[in-house]
Amino acid sequence: MISFRSKSFIIYAAILLLIAGGLLMPNLVVKHDTIAHIGAFFILMLWPAITLSQTKHIFWAAFILILAGGLAEFIQQYTPARTPSWEDFAMNAVGVALGLICGLLIRKRLKNP
Repeated sequence: MISFRSKSFIIYAAILLLIAGGLLMPNLVVKHDTIAHIGAFFILMLWPAITLSQTKHIFWAAFILILAGGLAEFIQQYTPARTPSWEDFAMNAVGVALGLICGLLIRKRLKNP
């Protein structure tokens, strides 16, 4: 039997792959770029905020996701058909913050029904 943690990791990995695939196809998100950045990083942060056992690990996950968003924007300057943007970086960070807040609220609610 696969444990809950293993199942949650598999689901999280699948979400990461879907989001990464979407980022590689910029034509899919051109019309709603801001929403796509916030939504992707919200989802990426929500899962660790709910499932990680220690608060310090949750905040490390948030820090790493913000760094990853910055790295993705930095790399775009070397990629054809992509341009880096401080606004996109900021929207990534907003998504992380919203995912962190919502995840911690859900986590609190699950512990104290």
